[in-house]
Amino acid sequence: MGRKFDKKSRNVRNRRQKPVILITAEGRNVTETLYFRSFQEQHADYHIEILRQGHVTDPEGMLEKIDNYWKDNDLSEERGDIAFVVLDLDCDQNKARLVKKLAAKSKPVFIASNPCFEVWFLLHFRFSTHQFTGNNEVLRSLNDYIPGYCKNMDVSGTLKNTTDHAMANAEKLTKHYKTLGFDWPSADCNPRTDVPVIINAIRERN
Repeated sequence: MGRKFDKKSRNVRNRRQKPVILITAEGRNVTETLYFRSFQEQHADYHIEILRQGHVTDPEGMLEKIDNYWKDNDLSEERGDIAFVVLDLDCDQNKARLVKKLAAKSKPVFIASNPCFEVWFLLHFRFSTHQFTGNNEVLRSLNDYIPGYCKNMDVSGTLKNTTDHAMANAEKLTKHYKTLGFDWPSADCNPRTDVPVIINAIRERN
């Protein structure tokens, strides 16, 4: 059974009335922050909250921090709040195993990308099962479509109108690796990403 968030009893609840979509990513990387903040519409029926991790990059440390934030801010699944831990697998099978272990007993949803988050950006432009040697190769490939791309660049405007295309390509990758019999998360699934899970959660709350 998954771990339950502890509920805090308070005399006065100081929180937003709209459901909170809580997202955290590794360390000081702002690529994910810039991208997901672009989905915060002025009159949306949800609020996107980005939790900065500082120097924390390990999955266990990220999970602990988001758990604490959830409890300290009195968030609740019953009110529609949801939490996501966004991280890269970096073609690392040991990291993939750890993420799978943590995901099996945690309430926040782990959103893994292999090798890295930019795989999601690439899917806006093409579908491919080409295996990447690492994050740098993904970035070089993305430069073919977004010249000068580098980490911490805001490309949300460039990608805005092709989100559905990327969602379809991501689903094709998911089916591809299931056909091959690969479990997820796994370094063998290269490339692959869970980012559409967050996009669907945002759309469902709008």
